[in-house]
Amino acid sequence: MNELKINWLDECPECGQSTHTVHTENGSEKWLYDGDKVICNCGQTGEIEADGEAAWVNWDEENEPN
Repeated sequence: MNELKINWLDECPECGQSTHTVHTENGSEKWLYDGDKVICNCGQTGEIEADGEAAWVNWDEENEPN
């Protein structure tokens, strides 16, 4: 599993940063794959969705406050 720092993905909905760590088997700094895991420096997590031309982050739902 490779760990990459990517700065061209969607901004984090929690903190607004656009540089995230991506965990990928086959991806590179320029190409990511469906299912690659994403984590922001603030701890927000998500998963890459890709359509062959573009990739974006589907961020995990926030936990509702109790």
